[in-house]
Amino acid sequence: MFDCLLLLGDELGSYYDANMRKVQGDEWLRTLAQQRNDYNLTLNDPDFVIKEPLRSDSPLRAILPKSPSFYKNLDILRKIRNHIAHNKTEGGYEQTREILGILLAVSLDIDLKHSVNEYAGAIRRIEALDQGKTFVEDSKTEDRVEEFEDRSAEIEEMLFEEKEKSAKVARLLEEARSVVVIKELEFEALYESEQAKTAAVQNMEAELNKARQEAEELKVQLDQNAQRTDELKKNEISLKNLVASLAQPLAKIIERDLKAMKIDERSEDIKSQAKENTAKLPSVQEAGTLWEYPKGNKKIVLSVSSRDLVDTKNGKLLEKADPIRTKDLAEKWLKIRPQGGRIFIDSEGHASTLIDDRLVYLGNVTGLLN
Repeated sequence: MFDCLLLLGDELGSYYDANMRKVQGDEWLRTLAQQRNDYNLTLNDPDFVIKEPLRSDSPLRAILPKSPSFYKNLDILRKIRNHIAHNKTEGGYEQTREILGILLAVSLDIDLKHSVNEYAGAIRRIEALDQGKTFVEDSKTEDRVEEFEDRSAEIEEMLFEEKEKSAKVARLLEEARSVVVIKELEFEALYESEQAKTAAVQNMEAELNKARQEAEELKVQLDQNAQRTDELKKNEISLKNLVASLAQPLAKIIERDLKAMKIDERSEDIKSQAKENTAKLPSVQEAGTLWEYPKGNKKIVLSVSSRDLVDTKNGKLLEKADPIRTKDLAEKWLKIRPQGGRIFIDSEGHASTLIDDRLVYLGNVTGLLN
């Protein structure tokens, strides 16, 4: 079900973008972000693509069907997404078949061709499974696990940024509340003064009301940030649980394949050279300690399932990297971060990762991406 929602997010988000650009221009998403006071809107986020049209003032309604059934199905998907995020779905045949039917209906209403084909195929397959048909093991499982790991790392990064934003808003709220207190005292003093003039009192009252309004708006924004942080955290936990369950059988396959491999002398020489190069890498501090500098812009994923470093979606950073060296680094880094996740690399080759909202240094990987 999580996979199905990610697919809907991708294709429906692309549908929104293509059609809204025709109606409102290229800046339509930025305009909507300003309207919603949320600058983290993500086009392929299932949460956004499902919930936004359900708002009565949503501009997306101009490009979507007018039928009540379409919005009724979207509302059902909103509840389903919430249940999946909270691990409340049973995953039985009847429930899964019903959810697939709703996803198919939404996709048919706006002609999302790829989603229609995928959901229809999933329905045929699950019905066949219910009839007792068996299927050979899916060879794409490893690719799907890596995709989930990439998505999990992305959500983790969004969560970190959301918490930073919330901290900033909290500081602004504290300052705004201080301003309110000062304005209240100034207003009381002016109001009680015998020389007070009506205009001065009115101006001061206007300033006080403005300060109170700003403080209230910041409080609302902080509450919204807290809700979004909570949702991201739940999504992250769901993804990590999913990756863990899928990674177990993959780990056995990888272990079996490694035992079957015959490593020739040349491979051993390469491995020895890689270890030697790793030992010579420049490092400013010990791996596993807090990194007090900004995180790098280059991103890769430390994969638990493959016990290797993998590229982010559509990434090409590791295209020419030595596979023996990436494996070696992954094993070392998994000792620091057993659950895997996003790795950041800066322009000087320093690698870091997020652990409990703090950046932790992993070492210098100069030459790995060349």
